[in-house]
Amino acid sequence: MAAATFLQYWYWRLRSPSAAAKQLYRMLPRLRPTRMVEIGLQSTQHTSRLIRIAQRFSPGPLQYAGIDPFESRGTPDAVPLKAAHQLLSQLGVKAQFFPGSPASVLPAIANRLLNNDLIVLAPSIPLEELAGTWMYWPRMLHAKSIVAVWDALGGSYTFQTLREVQQRADAQAASQRRAA
Repeated sequence: MAAATFLQYWYWRLRSPSAAAKQLYRMLPRLRPTRMVEIGLQSTQHTSRLIRIAQRFSPGPLQYAGIDPFESRGTPDAVPLKAAHQLLSQLGVKAQFFPGSPASVLPAIANRLLNNDLIVLAPSIPLEELAGTWMYWPRMLHAKSIVAVWDALGGSYTFQTLREVQQRADAQAASQRRAA
């Protein structure tokens, strides 16, 4: 498998059953990502489409990192780690996978995942689970990065910039100082 063809991109962009996926697909040509992180893999099909579209518009080789509990999630829709590795090797992407919850993994790896163009937060990851991790996010971003945060109330993604993520991190640091 290679990057998405022009027709595949337009088909997925227009006919995807998920409005949220359509949002992501429409944003990729403007962003032209070369480094992306997906927190919570929704399905191998979604990840495959997301990567193939990103490859189509990326000016260089795509680097991908996935954070997910994988099999330990214990649900039938959990993406097995082995399947994720196989998928990305077929797509020709330099990939890293980090098994575990974002709260346990991000503190350990944030300094290795620098300068990402796109971070996608899956619907399966509630924002409450990320409460203690926002201070790690700014170091993973650059001035033009986009963070796709799932809005459970609206059933879609909101796209946040480094400044908005930095505000979350600052608020977290302030609340920790008050608690101490």
